[in-house]
Amino acid sequence: MDKIYFYDTGVRNALINNFNSIQLRNDKGQLWENFLLAERMKANSYNETFVNSYF
Repeated sequence: MDKIYFYDTGVRNALINNFNSIQLRNDKGQLWENFLLAERMKANSYNETFVNSYF
């Protein structure tokens, strides 16, 4: 199954209409994975490190 990541997880939350606090969420793992990937991509961009991103 394909995965879609967002630079801004607020957009993701808006699309799935879920703004609950982290304690009430059932998608904590997906949010954490998205956060890590987005931050890694941002760091690579800021440092001008050009890499292929894949799993």
